[in-house]
Amino acid sequence: MGKSINLVGQKFDQLEVIEKTNKRGTHGDVVWLCKCDCGKTCERTTGVLKNKKSKKHSCGCYNTETIKKHQHINKKPFNKFVIENDIVNIYSDKYKDKFVTIDLKWLEYFKDYHLWYDERRDVWSIFQNGKSVDIHQIIAGKYCDHIDRNRDNCLESNLRSATHAENCRNRGIRSDNTTGYKGVGRRGKKFRGYITVDGKSYRTKKL
Repeated sequence: MGKSINLVGQKFDQLEVIEKTNKRGTHGDVVWLCKCDCGKTCERTTGVLKNKKSKKHSCGCYNTETIKKHQHINKKPFNKFVIENDIVNIYSDKYKDKFVTIDLKWLEYFKDYHLWYDERRDVWSIFQNGKSVDIHQIIAGKYCDHIDRNRDNCLESNLRSATHAENCRNRGIRSDNTTGYKGVGRRGKKFRGYITVDGKSYRTKKL
């Protein structure tokens, strides 16, 4: 059996681990009760807490603070863009050579805003009515996904209506995946398969 990990007392950005719960995450890892610097408590799995690629660990208040800090974005002029036939490439003012592609008919709509690339979630957004709104959801509806999994391709032909479950099935391999295979986790030298169907999770024996 793998060595038991005790995270109690450890600090992950704004979260301090208070205690271990009896719950398990989708991939079988332990769920921990944490306290945020803002005073609120939340639950996080071992995998989430130890994910070094996470932008900032918090109860969610960090995202709210980030949105408030970025409210000034709409005061900026519209992004630089290039029109090619019936499509438009809109460029980020922060990341060189980073751009999102939309259909030409949407250009006038988005010209009233400043588009920004959220690197943490890998999506393009605008601020509308005091909230961050993803542009692909404006184009195709709240429940949709990118057919080719390319979040920079927001052409209508690449967006389709999808339930949350369908969207999850179309996701690529997670950034913290160490096996190279979707739905396969590793614990020490052993591997285990995971799948979720209709909200219920299943896993194989360790191999």
